Amino acid sequence: MDDGRIEVFKVDIPDEQVDNLKSLIRPDRLSHPLEDCEKSQTRHDLMRNLSKVMSSFDWKQHQHFLNTFKQYRTEIEGLQIHFLRVSLPKEKGKDTIPILLLHGFPGSYWDFYKVIPILTNPVRFGFDFGVKRPFQFEVIVPSLPGFLFSSKPSKKGKMKLSVLNSLIVLDKLS
Repeated sequence: MDDGRIEVFKVDIPDEQVDNLKSLIRPDRLSHPLEDCEKSQTRHDLMRNLSKVMSSFDWKQHQHFLNTFKQYRTEIEGLQIHFLRVSLPKEKGKDTIPILLLHGFPGSYWDFYKVIPILTNPVRFGFDFGVKRPFQFEVIVPSLPGFLFSSKPSKKGKMKLSVLNSLIVLDKLS
């Protein structure tokens, strides 16, 4: 049963988990590709490139940047759902319209980080959308069930994010 609470969420991945991930993809841990096997070579190249990127990746800096957006968690249909909810303070004479942005597979809520400032303050970026009365969006971006900071369903097909589910999410989060 959903309890209706919406809690502030902060990305805080322990250093041990980041170090463990980095150790799993170190170049010396990679197996050599099999001869005459294209898929083996592709996987090896992917892991080698990932290892290079992760060796210089500054997780703390990225985590700090992730936390510049207001993030929350709430329970919807028995699952903990993580989401961003970003808007400017309401202004007199300016309408605020909620908009729900949904990422795909294999994406995340972070796919939208560049467009969120534009949607929350379109006039600042030169967008008036041809309307007489100014408006701004309240942007809501959930992490779909099983992605990043949202819990995953315990059974296949337990929660399908259909149009109806999307409307439920939008209603609860706005």
